[in-house]
Amino acid sequence: MKTQPVLGTDENVGRLTVRLKAIDEYQNTLVLVLSDNGLSRTTMTDHIQLDGGGAELIKQFDNTFEHRGLPRSSVDLGPGWAYGLAAPFRLMKGYQS
Repeated sequence: MKTQPVLGTDENVGRLTVRLKAIDEYQNTLVLVLSDNGLSRTTMTDHIQLDGGGAELIKQFDNTFEHRGLPRSSVDLGPGWAYGLAAPFRLMKGYQS
């Protein structure tokens, strides 16, 4: 569901607030919650095809299965997953509404 990330953020900000109050640092803390505008239908391959410069960029990453999610890895989900994860919306980032 689209609400799950919001609920998770709310829960964890609440936990942080409780902890900050417990250690008497609540009044001295600024909490910022940031987000991007969602999934993209473009992939790294799309960027390579656009300018050809991305091929060298991709070589610096270790995208083996065992290394995914670690520093120096960069794995995108691709347009199929972007469409699926953006459900129930028909369009997403990359389209003008």
